[in-house]
Formats: sequence, structure tokens, C-alpha cells
Amino acid sequence: MRKSIALFFLALYAAAGIAIPSPSVSYACSCADVQPDEALAGAKLVFAGEVLRVKEQQRPAGILGPIEYREANQFKVTALWKGVDQSEQIVFDNGSESSCGIDFKVGTRYLVYAYQERNGDAYTGLCSAKELAAAGDDLRMLGPGSEPQRIVDLDGDMRWLFIQDYGVVLLLGVLGLVVLLIAASLTWRRRRKKQA
Repeated sequence: MRKSIALFFLALYAAAGIAIPSPSVSYACSCADVQPDEALAGAKLVFAGEVLRVKEQQRPAGILGPIEYREANQFKVTALWKGVDQSEQIVFDNGSESSCGIDFKVGTRYLVYAYQERNGDAYTGLCSAKELAAAGDDLRMLGPGSEPQRIVDLDGDMRWLFIQDYGVVLLLGVLGLVVLLIAASLTWRRRRKKQA
């Protein structure tokens, strides 16, 4: 009797550990005082632009890892200094200011220093982007900048990010599985009727 009670509580404890999601990783953010010339040298992309759209994206960290949240920010580029030659740019951030993300506001203009990940995504954060109205020292050091040479429309890319969203992929996968099961069931019933 004691063994079965002990096994019951052990199984309950194990089930609770599996069913209760673990908290996601968060990091505190503090910004070092980086001079504009250092920021320019370290960044892959440097531009000024107005935020057109912000979209939160969920993506899994590996197959069984926690779901990470990030924000895709679509900018209309108004001036550029480094690495950008197009009229729009998508830059990601970590979404939360506590994780060094930045709360970009649609319609607001920013000076953005962005860095590139191995997969090609451009990233920025709380310490490497600022509202254009507060970027006087940076703008004096950078100079006037140049205008974008290539006119692009990245609305389709922003829609594609929605399709790639982990929740949408999961939903589409479940719907696909349901459709497959219904088709298999109907096929099985037809064959059974023909045999009878």
C-alpha cells in the first residue's frame, strides 16, 4: 500500500513538472555609454527611419526549446549611413525593454544602429536605437547621410513573418493533421463498403 501511494505521488510530481511550463529566460538590460563613432564602427546597418509597422513574432528555440518572442519592425528609411541602400528595412528586437528590446512606436522616427545575425536578420535594441529627436550628438557626428537608392515595399515580407509565426505554424499543422485524418477515415469507409 505504501509503495503504491509513493508511486502515485511520484507520478503526480513528474506529471506536474511536465505540465507546468518553465519560465522563459530574461536578462536585465543596462546600456554602456557608447560614443556615436564607436556605434557606427560596430554596427552593420545605420539609418534613420519612420516606423511603419510593428509585429510580434513567436518562434521556438530549437525543436523542444522555449518559445522566444521578438518584434519585427518595418521602417521607411529616410537617411542612411551604413549597410542600407533601400527605402524600407525590417529590423528585429527582443520586444521587451527588460530584455534590451525597444518599444518602437508606429509613426515615430528613429536613428537605428543594427547588427546582423548569422541568418541575415538585422537586430537592434534599447541601447542601439533612439528617437531621432534625441539623437542630436549622433546626427552631428554622422553628417547628413544619403537617400535610399532602391525603392522597395516590404509589406509582403511582414505578412510572411506572420505565416512563419510559431503559433500559426502550429495551428496550420494541427488543421492539416485533422484534414488528413478525415480523408483517411473517408477512404477507409469507402473501401470497407466496397468489400461488404
